Amino acid sequence: MTLDSLSDHDLGVLFTQLAALLLLARGLGIAARRLGQPAVIGELVAGLLLGPSVFGKLWPAGFHWFLPQHSGETASLLSVSELSLVVLLVVIGAETDLQLIGRLGRAAAWVSTSSLVVPVAAGGVLAWFLPQVLLGPHRARTGFTLLMAGAMGVSSLPVIAKIVTDLGMARRNFGQLIFAAGTLNDVAGFLIVAAATATAASSGSASPWHVARVGVALILLVLMAGTAGQWLVNRQLRTVLAGGSSLVSGVGVWLAGALVFSAAFQTSGVEGALGAFVFGLLLGRSRFRHEDAGRVMAAMSSGLFAPLYFATAGLRVDVASLGRGSILASFLGLVAVGAVAKFAGAAGGAALARLPRREWVVLGVGLNGRGALQVIIATAGLRAGLLSNAAFSLIILMSVVTSLATPPLLRTAARGWTGTREEQDRLGHENEMEQNVVVRGQRVLIPSRAARTPSWRRRS
Repeated sequence: MTLDSLSDHDLGVLFTQLAALLLLARGLGIAARRLGQPAVIGELVAGLLLGPSVFGKLWPAGFHWFLPQHSGETASLLSVSELSLVVLLVVIGAETDLQLIGRLGRAAAWVSTSSLVVPVAAGGVLAWFLPQVLLGPHRARTGFTLLMAGAMGVSSLPVIAKIVTDLGMARRNFGQLIFAAGTLNDVAGFLIVAAATATAASSGSASPWHVARVGVALILLVLMAGTAGQWLVNRQLRTVLAGGSSLVSGVGVWLAGALVFSAAFQTSGVEGALGAFVFGLLLGRSRFRHEDAGRVMAAMSSGLFAPLYFATAGLRVDVASLGRGSILASFLGLVAVGAVAKFAGAAGGAALARLPRREWVVLGVGLNGRGALQVIIATAGLRAGLLSNAAFSLIILMSVVTSLATPPLLRTAARGWTGTREEQDRLGHENEMEQNVVVRGQRVLIPSRAARTPSWRRRS
């Protein structure tokens, strides 16, 4: 059913859905921030409250009117959610600093790699033995395992950046290492989604030829994006700036480019959301980036599209699914193995990098923040038929639990730790030189160890 074929009743329901989701998500997002949590937690909880877990139990008739099954307004809501994801990811991509890992040197390489490889491997082993009820309609164990391992193993940069920034730890050495590892996790997470969805060929077959074809398509798309795509982006942005820096034109370039890249990736068999993220990376690398357009897009994302996307994801969660013994055991296993393996990987990487032992603990705790990326992984898996509704619910609930636990644990782990002499000197010098610096959004990435440039010169 298309939007123009919706009846007056259908449109009324759709507008009600959007209004209720946005109002409750924004309200709970603000409440979450005041409680020291990232806004995404409140936005997910908004969906939980309006979904079958709460609203559906308290008032079944009203819930059926609000969220009817297999209807045009529900399909339209999901379409709005997909558009919201495109906007969210182009902003995340533009704010991702791929040069940070190189600037932080050996420590970032060890922590980033170990904090990703160890939990993904442990999560993959556990996911392989999870019950069949968690598999989606395709019954593709390989794709299911990849997605579950990714959801358990990767951190979520928007969430951990918000946590670290709100706790006032962004300028600490371990804070910068958390950002570097989170950046690598974001990139790896999208690659995991691409690899997993490639196994979900038509009718659920996972032909090696199909997987290889999608893999080649992904490589070619990324190469084209990094060469001809970057050139075209630079040219278009330069044209906009030369024409008077029109804000409307700048926002138009961001939106149109994100949609074009999403369409190209989706028609090539790769998750379309990855295209928006790649386009965002190109915007972030461009010296002609339209900063005012970027701020407008970020405001649109945080004020409208991100709350709608995460609240819509929460709508699909049914906490009652935990009532089954095997699913409850799977949930507890996901949380325990994911948290312990992430901690061990981050702490092990810090040990290999010969960081102070206190930082081992802080990094292990800080990188356990999950949320935004897990929702993206879970949504892609559900849509691709690799995850069941129960598996989707487990990933969302795991994200909520770990993100709620991270701020108080991180605050406790870092209490009393003033850092090495080098760090204290750097922070003292920065405080003298930058008394009035205002850090924007998530770009709080300040080079410290192994940095060739003075630590007070940040990438804008």
